[in-house]
Amino acid sequence: MVDLEDLKGYSRIGKAILCPAHPAEELRLFCELCDRPVCRDCVVGDHREHPCDFTSNVIHKHGDSVRELLKDTQPHVEALEDALAQIKGTSSALQQRVEAVAADIRTFTEGYVKAIEEHRDKLLKQLEDIRAQKENSLQLQKAQLEQLLADMRTGVEFTEHLLTCGSDLEILITKGVVVERLMKLNQVEYSAHPRVNDKICFSPQEKAGRCRGYEVYGVINTKEVDPAKCVLQGEDLHRAREKQTTSFTLLCKDAAGESMGRGGDNIQVAVVPKDKKDSPVRTMVQDNKDGTYCVSFTPKEPGVYTVLVCVKEQHVQVLFFALGLNTEGLTVHHDREEKAPLTPRRVSLLHILLQWRPENRSLCLWGHHARWVPGLWPRAQRPPGPSALVMLWEVHGEVRVHVGRRAERSKESAQDRGALTAAGAGLPKPHDSTAPEDPGLD
Repeated sequence: MVDLEDLKGYSRIGKAILCPAHPAEELRLFCELCDRPVCRDCVVGDHREHPCDFTSNVIHKHGDSVRELLKDTQPHVEALEDALAQIKGTSSALQQRVEAVAADIRTFTEGYVKAIEEHRDKLLKQLEDIRAQKENSLQLQKAQLEQLLADMRTGVEFTEHLLTCGSDLEILITKGVVVERLMKLNQVEYSAHPRVNDKICFSPQEKAGRCRGYEVYGVINTKEVDPAKCVLQGEDLHRAREKQTTSFTLLCKDAAGESMGRGGDNIQVAVVPKDKKDSPVRTMVQDNKDGTYCVSFTPKEPGVYTVLVCVKEQHVQVLFFALGLNTEGLTVHHDREEKAPLTPRRVSLLHILLQWRPENRSLCLWGHHARWVPGLWPRAQRPPGPSALVMLWEVHGEVRVHVGRRAERSKESAQDRGALTAAGAGLPKPHDSTAPEDPGLD
């Protein structure tokens, strides 16, 4: 091996390189086996019997191989230089992009902060306005009640003093004025409850529109849903069809009866079969974000169902409906005879009651129709002859049933679609306490 230090300043014409092992000898030979330059002493020593030759004779072979390697290596140098140049350019572009994005972030956040601060100030001003409005209303009501109380006390004290200390003649003389005054005071209308309440809440998750071009959240609500004022709407309230989706709308209102105009309330709906209370029907409640909620469900089989609608864990309304009543050609018997129009084959029994039963009156139908009502048909079966008259009425929210007499059909009652003609007597009155304790649709 030749020390690199020995090669410094060496050229083709330069000085000779001495052997590291034999400093007095110059490296003139090359050992092919060991692939290294050697001197004459090395050839007769450690490199005895190794193929050795003068450097001038082997330089061409080894120089050519080195040149080939050099030729293969030079493209890598250029590629690396290009890669480093690209890295440098990318690094510079990265830095510029970072600075630009940082500027965008600062601009956005500063604008967002200003928008939030502006929205905060608006909310606080709105809150102060609400407080002032409510306070003014309370102060006005307070002044009116205080004035009324003062007038009441004056009238009461004057009258008590007159009755206690006045003579008979004085009482009779002032009676007219006193009575008129007291009557006017008694006729004054006033509210014993504050005209406004302290219902103010902040909804941070509710969208509040845009401020300075940014979407902001958080609104102040002074309305609170009142379950007693909420109503249900929709044609499917008292009817349903087997294996078909039924839906209705819940409209939430506040204590004043005004629509909430927003969503987010806690709505719970349960549809429970009367005979399978442990197998409720799956319900879907869609928040329309405007104070209304769409409720939908799909009954799977005929039967009597209870629909419970709760807002803030308080019942809004309890509905009852039955699947399986055939009303084609159904004749409804009131004080007058009336033919019911054709309706879908599967509708709600309670829907029929509400549509056709006069207030506090019963509803009658042919016994053969009763076979479409679960639990009713066995009671309506009779031997061949005139059809049984089935009477339905409502007691404390429950549908009661009575099959206690027969009915004659008119001549035009083709296909069991004629009007009913009552035969016999002794029907229980709809709300008679002596009516049969028939549980109805059980």
